[in-house]
Amino acid sequence: MGDIKEGDYKNAISNDELNDLLKVITEHYQNELSWEVVDYRIADNGHSLYQQYKDYELGNIIVFEVHTTSNPSGLYRSIVLGRKKNDTKWEVLGEGV
Repeated sequence: MGDIKEGDYKNAISNDELNDLLKVITEHYQNELSWEVVDYRIADNGHSLYQQYKDYELGNIIVFEVHTTSNPSGLYRSIVLGRKKNDTKWEVLGEGV
C-alpha cells in the first residue's frame, strides 16, 4: 500500500479488503432490507461519518456511498463499515442518507 497519509481512508483499503467489504454491503442490503446494490463508490476522506467513529484506526473503517434498488432516482446512501483489528471481520456500523 505504500505510504498512507493520516486521514486517507480511501487508500488504506487493499483490493482484497475491498472485495470483502462489497460482500458485506451486498449481504446487508439483501438480508436486512431486501434491496440490491446497483452501484457504489468509496466516500471522500472528508465524509462526516468518519468523525463519528474516531475510535477506529485508519484501515479499519471505511464509508461507502451506495445506490440501491430502493431508490430508482439514483440517490446514494452512506454506509460505514469497521473492524476493531486487521484480523477481525468487517461489520456495518451505521448507515443513512
